[in-house]
Amino acid sequence: MFNPLYHLVFMQIRIFFREPGILFWAIGFPVAMATVLGVAFSSKSDAKRKIAVVSDHKENVVKIFQDQVKDRYGYGEFQLVFLDDTEAEKELKKGKALFKLKEQNGSFELYLDPSNQESLSAALEVKDSFHNKSEAKILPLKVPGTRYIDFLIPGLIAMGIMNSTIWGDAWSIMELRMKKLLRRMSASPMPRYQFLLSFFFSRIFISFIETFILAMFGYYVFHLPFEGSFINFSIIFLTGIYVFTGIAVFAASRAANAQVGNGIINAFTMPMMILSGIFFSYHHFPDWAIESILNFV
Repeated sequence: MFNPLYHLVFMQIRIFFREPGILFWAIGFPVAMATVLGVAFSSKSDAKRKIAVVSDHKENVVKIFQDQVKDRYGYGEFQLVFLDDTEAEKELKKGKALFKLKEQNGSFELYLDPSNQESLSAALEVKDSFHNKSEAKILPLKVPGTRYIDFLIPGLIAMGIMNSTIWGDAWSIMELRMKKLLRRMSASPMPRYQFLLSFFFSRIFISFIETFILAMFGYYVFHLPFEGSFINFSIIFLTGIYVFTGIAVFAASRAANAQVGNGIINAFTMPMMILSGIFFSYHHFPDWAIESILNFV
């Protein structure tokens, strides 16, 4: 008995496996990304959890940690880095240190972002290891720029500009190609540079609205102030849209169909989201991987 659904399903499956590009972007690329993330988050035998220490008695702090603080849960030994207050805060902002340990007259103050679960669990582990737990206090950070949300919101703004520009422009161009409209437009008296500039200026308008809404949300909900020069921000904003528009044009011009286009766009956007440090610090990667990434960039 003729069953249209049966033949339609197998027709779609055969079309899928006949396209090598679709196979790679649908199967190979996710496996590659899983490998990268697995390397980033897999436990390492030589893992070190860095603590930024502010103290004038280096020997005493080192001795206390050697005698009392142990790697109780197998997350890695603690590495003490002695810095002044300013440098310690910089390490926290960059995500290189879990928390700041300030020693005064034998008592310890552990400063951290309470919303960062990794930092909080490490601080609790250190405090529980001390023989006299009353000498250690866990305190929230009050310095601007050291909270997780302080770099998450700017990162989400940048990610929004990237996704809006690359996905929006690339899909618009691919749709024009698939409908044979791009060839007709190229045959018209329209200057080609104006066609490309139209994507650039339209994305400035759309991205500005997205950025403004997210920035106001961060300001009123999370009390996130605007730091730095507005001129520098505008230059970075326009440069980002210009670069992402170029990437979108390249991805759309190389895509044979929509499925391959999705893969090419993901090949650009996913690594930038992962390696940018928006959601987690790139210092989770092994040292050799960080050096390779920096050399590549």
